[in-house]
Amino acid sequence: MFSRSVALALCGLMAGCFAANPDWEPPADSGGSSGAESSTESATLESATLESATASSGDTSDGSGLECVDITDYLHSSAPDIMLVLDRSGSMVQEQWDGDNEQVTRWSSLYDAMGVALAAINDDARLGLVMFPGDGALNTYSAPGCIMNDEPDVALGVDQKAKILDSLPVPGLEDDKVQGGTPASEAIRLAREHLVEHQSGQLQFIVYVTDGVANCGGECTALPEGDREYCWFDEYDDHIVEEVSGALALGIPTMVIGVQVSDVTSPTTKDGNPDDVNPHDALTEVAFAGGVADIMGEGFLEAHDQDELFLHLNFLTEFITPCHLAPSPDLPIDAVMEGTVEVTLDGQPLIQLDPDSCFAGAPGAAGWAWIDEQHGSAVLCGPSCLSYQSGATLEVNYCTQP
Repeated sequence: MFSRSVALALCGLMAGCFAANPDWEPPADSGGSSGAESSTESATLESATLESATASSGDTSDGSGLECVDITDYLHSSAPDIMLVLDRSGSMVQEQWDGDNEQVTRWSSLYDAMGVALAAINDDARLGLVMFPGDGALNTYSAPGCIMNDEPDVALGVDQKAKILDSLPVPGLEDDKVQGGTPASEAIRLAREHLVEHQSGQLQFIVYVTDGVANCGGECTALPEGDREYCWFDEYDDHIVEEVSGALALGIPTMVIGVQVSDVTSPTTKDGNPDDVNPHDALTEVAFAGGVADIMGEGFLEAHDQDELFLHLNFLTEFITPCHLAPSPDLPIDAVMEGTVEVTLDGQPLIQLDPDSCFAGAPGAAGWAWIDEQHGSAVLCGPSCLSYQSGATLEVNYCTQP
């Protein structure tokens, strides 16, 4: 079981180690001055505007002769876009586990945990939902067990918490809507395409919650009719690794939460589980392909009971304090880019890192880096992000020679 501190650390590192824009490339010059071009007249005017706008914060000096003004109030944290991909296959209600000193279904625990997590998220967070299988799926060894919807259950957007919760089948009342196979590959693909289509410039994530491994492979329809039934449920669909890898290549990491996932290789029999596959090992591979496991050094987040599931889904509440900083429209960014930007946490200066050191799975690198230097978008890296999320005071100064 992961401790609370590890949970916080993972969230902090996730928010600080991935670029927001899938087309982003590291700037050629990662030094403290961007060399952004503007006319002398424009720069003078904008500098005067900047100093006037920040005069209430007061000018400071770092001891090296630089004159600095506090621009912290003109930066804002940008909450990431999160697509929830939730397993509502038949095993989620057929299997029970420990939930608050009584045996409950896995779906009942997931439903309750989502309610708690969603309630703690700010209303302006952009959230969406994909459940698998889709509406009308049946517990049958045939194509109807692998139905997927063409669109997300809830489209990505702000103020979607109530809609997401209302979309989840209520335990004990709508269990006929929690059945069928595990078309997880299609669900991840749908979530990824939806995020790309609705790219807002923010960090984006997929949160994938499941109690097993993907089946419902696309090759089933190409098999002879007599072989299809076995294929739908008892063949592992390894395309899911390609789907999460493809999402990561677009700057969309996937966090994987496993609900009481078996660590035993499945026998070769018609039991609804992919044959000769260890679900724990398979889901670990998916987690590493999704990028998050590389940061925390382990595989998926394992929930062995309801309490652990609540713990892992609490990550969603941590995402509302992201480490991606963007300037407000009131900040004359050209003037800022002509000087030196200094960043401190609780009064301690942070070094500026090369973007690759911040983004490329370097959890030990403390500091900050540009995401988009031209537009003044920056990110706190690794432990610096964690400190900020834990309450450290951030200050950003624009400094010039007098």
